[in-house]
Amino acid sequence: MRTIKLTIEYDGTDCCGWQIQPSGRSVQGELCRAVRKMTGEENHVIGASRTDAGVHAMGQVAHFRTSTMIPPMGFMNGINSQLRGGRVGFHDISVIGAEEASTDFHAQKDAKAKLYRYMILSSPAPTALNADRCWQVREKLDVTAMKKAAKCLVGRHDFKSFQATGSSAKDAVRRVYKIVIASAAKQSRSFVWNDNLISIDI
Repeated sequence: MRTIKLTIEYDGTDCCGWQIQPSGRSVQGELCRAVRKMTGEENHVIGASRTDAGVHAMGQVAHFRTSTMIPPMGFMNGINSQLRGGRVGFHDISVIGAEEASTDFHAQKDAKAKLYRYMILSSPAPTALNADRCWQVREKLDVTAMKKAAKCLVGRHDFKSFQATGSSAKDAVRRVYKIVIASAAKQSRSFVWNDNLISIDI
């Protein structure tokens, strides 16, 4: 069996999250459906992270196993042609890279680190173009104070108090390597330029 590694980006607005759910459209479900149609096999696409409903990703890594001889680029093009957008004419899931990986590669178990970006709009006026990309706080935020407070989260800590009720995680201890809080203006192609956007990279 071959192992194919995928790099994926997606807009999670119209998805119930990464993981297949009993009802609702998921990123994993769409990818599994596309791979199954290409290979005729009951493949299971495993991702490095299980993002929640409405969460977007720019470099999600996933893998699946196959006995077919379809080349990696063939999978990238074929899967993309099978993916349907959540809204008409809108391609909200895209495979941006595919490669042959070692047979024992596992996207989740082999992940070394992850980067999470949280966006805050510090403005009394709502945003039309970034509405599904940020959380609005009407008051003016003190970024200097935020940076100072964030320092206590860097390092190895038990984050159990941050878990949702009924979480399946066996261990809540994680290491935060760095937290960067800055103006998001002109910083990322995922956001329309706005001086009032603050990014928190963890």
